[in-house]
Amino acid sequence: MGLVRVLLLVTADDMLQIHERGGGTLVRALGVEPALGLDAQGWGELAVWAVLGAVSLAALVLTFLRSGHRARRVSWYLLACVGVLGVAAVGVDMMAIIVEPSVGGTTSWLIAMLESAGELAAAGLFLTVVWTFHRATRTVPAVPADDVAPVAEQLTPQP
Repeated sequence: MGLVRVLLLVTADDMLQIHERGGGTLVRALGVEPALGLDAQGWGELAVWAVLGAVSLAALVLTFLRSGHRARRVSWYLLACVGVLGVAAVGVDMMAIIVEPSVGGTTSWLIAMLESAGELAAAGLFLTVVWTFHRATRTVPAVPADDVAPVAEQLTPQP
């Protein structure tokens, strides 16, 4: 359930531009300056996500520690999906902030497509892991013995 909440936070952040707006507010309030090729807005966005990430990590650790063996095993696969999402959403996004001022339209477009493709790949991986786990752990309803007998007779070779 912790991962569901984290993914809801990521979705809300994407829709409501929480880290962009919060990063801008932080930059204006603290007078953050550009550094290491990253503009002030980028540093503000990273700072906001550092706080959101710390809270999310705490929730995930608590959920993991309270989970059973099977859920913990699946958690490692889901964590890999979070890693793919993080590289696409944060890594490529920060690279874009650094590189885009010095590149043209096509390169800028390619970077944006790389970020979107990475985020979509992460979403597909999440769905694949969850669906696979669901299929592997679902319970199959028991078939009454009288329903099996006619099928067994049809499958038995006749002399």
